[in-house]
Amino acid sequence: MADYRFNKLASEKVAWVASNGARVEIEINLVQEETDYFFNGDWKPTRNGLNIRWTGTVDGKDESGFSIKSTGRSDFPHAFGRIGLIDEKYNLVLAAKAKVESHPAWIAKKDTEKKADQVDAEYARHTKAVDDMMTLGDKSY
Repeated sequence: MADYRFNKLASEKVAWVASNGARVEIEINLVQEETDYFFNGDWKPTRNGLNIRWTGTVDGKDESGFSIKSTGRSDFPHAFGRIGLIDEKYNLVLAAKAKVESHPAWIAKKDTEKKADQVDAEYARHTKAVDDMMTLGDKSY
């Protein structure tokens, strides 16, 4: 088995004290997974190992593993797991997310994914055109 590690390339943290006195922290990290496949100290980035990871704590208690979603409530219109977010805090979290997503490695990953999606779409159009040509457009089979 290989050895793995995660390197933080970018990190942003938003913290505040809630109205009930609890300290809330949400951290957004851009991490690159690396592997030392042969345990010889030769660390290499994994193929799909660049990810954004979110962590959240309330008074030091882990509230991670969730994403931000709308709640439909007027008092806390957004939530990160069980952490309710007012618009002001939600905007701070979005600003932190935007800073992490502006890292050159993340931008390069997204550009590569966009190009791959375009290639896939072109291939789908091509296979449809060939299928239509070979069946004379007949879909009764």
